[in-house]
Amino acid sequence: MKKLFIILLWIIGGSPLMCQTWQLEWQNCFGGSDEDYASDIASCGNGYLLAGRTESNDGDITNSHGGREGWVVRIDNTGNLQWQRPFGGSSDDFWIRIIPAPNNQYYLLGISNSSNGDIDYDPYPLSPDYWIVKTDSSGNILWSKILGGTGGEWLTNGVVTTDGGIVAIGYTNSDDGDISNYYGAYDMWMVKLNAQGEKQWDFTLGNEYYDYAWAIIQTSDGGFLVGGTSKFTQGGNLSCNLHGGAEAVVVKLDSLRNIEWSQCYGGSLDDITNRLIETNDGYVFAGTIWSGDGDVTSYHGGGDIWVVKIDFDGSIVWQKCLGGTGYETPTNICVESDGSYVVFGITQSNNGDVSGNHNIDPTIYDIWMVRLSSGGEFVSQQCIGGIGDEQLEFGVVQKGDGDYVIAGQMNWGPTYDVSCTHQSVPLESDYWVFEIKDTAVGLSELPAGNGKLEVRPNPADDRVVLSYTLPAAKEGALLTLTDVQGRRIKAVELHEMQGEEVFDTHNLRPGIYFYTLTCNGLSRSGKLVVE
Repeated sequence: MKKLFIILLWIIGGSPLMCQTWQLEWQNCFGGSDEDYASDIASCGNGYLLAGRTESNDGDITNSHGGREGWVVRIDNTGNLQWQRPFGGSSDDFWIRIIPAPNNQYYLLGISNSSNGDIDYDPYPLSPDYWIVKTDSSGNILWSKILGGTGGEWLTNGVVTTDGGIVAIGYTNSDDGDISNYYGAYDMWMVKLNAQGEKQWDFTLGNEYYDYAWAIIQTSDGGFLVGGTSKFTQGGNLSCNLHGGAEAVVVKLDSLRNIEWSQCYGGSLDDITNRLIETNDGYVFAGTIWSGDGDVTSYHGGGDIWVVKIDFDGSIVWQKCLGGTGYETPTNICVESDGSYVVFGITQSNNGDVSGNHNIDPTIYDIWMVRLSSGGEFVSQQCIGGIGDEQLEFGVVQKGDGDYVIAGQMNWGPTYDVSCTHQSVPLESDYWVFEIKDTAVGLSELPAGNGKLEVRPNPADDRVVLSYTLPAAKEGALLTLTDVQGRRIKAVELHEMQGEEVFDTHNLRPGIYFYTLTCNGLSRSGKLVVE
């Protein structure tokens, strides 16, 4: 009945008429009749490797071991399937990350519950463990490693280190095996392997209650930055100024894993640090926030994406809440050459900062992209998806400014942005991969030739000044400002060879606008950002 209801609404409602700057270049879907879930993507030669999990044994999946398996798919640069391979044993096994390594090799990071198949040695049977595999570009296993203890480990992220090794991070409730220190309940646990798969060290962060790690980067000084969430009690090696509830935590370690500083962020409810990046003057983290107090301002409700710029000592420089009254969580954050940030996530909302959500069921998700200026101001946003459930975990490759290849999942199509056909049974997902480009990126800044125009300031706040010089012969000279939907905001006829026009922008919604100088039947356009 739910499937029929969705189809009827699609037929009756049609597709929305909206002009958006992010445009899909190509897309494809992969899977079988059961659940197939893409977690990550990595560049591979002139194509890409997708990693996640599958419960199917038909369709695009062959040579399954049974049960849930890690699944790797190789595609070319326009999404055509080249090969696929399941990894695992007879129990539940799946990939969370695929990360390029030196020499055209790859690290697959996930969780295994099996003790057979591709798992040739499991010292901790009957419990989930970190599972790290190194492969070549054809998916051949070079080595495989199970890490953990008898309690259970859940790998969440990882980073390739400068020596070509890998550090995996997640959380543990084991006090034996590979875990050297255990503080209680669940601890953040990181483990380092060299390029040959040999364990070099492990390190625990936590206290006597629960601590979960979700993010890690190696910093430019050779240390590490770790992000997660902690509910503090006593003991262990973590401490910070508490807000109440579970804290969004960021910990800076030096190259020898000495704690340089740890900071808690958020408010009186439960908050999480999901993703981390380093910039030239500090760090930026993206988290999931449920608090509307403490460090948090402009909370929308329901769970927001919280983007925070901190300096190298962990002090907040700026912060921005993104979302609506539904639930949002961040999955990636990328920096473009102008210093702006593109934040990827998923959303249930269609209000607040969110518009254009395709879903008719408020409990399911669209993929959501938000552009922030270098100072953290909201510039633009776009929902990507169909009437089904579209989600994203890590799967983003940045090809260039405004150009990304994304691997996530969908569970119904074709509708709206989803043009490929859903292969699974109703409401079970398939891998969904697509390239998306921002058509507002890289527009000409009006060089001399058919007139000249200087725009300042850009980004603009309350006003923008457009200084122009027209060519010798001027016919029909016109200066216009339009929004991303092509609606004209202002138009001025130009009669002087040289001059200035001031456009009032203080009543404009923050985002991207386009200015155009038309003269002698020709035109040049540029992009204006209003903060």
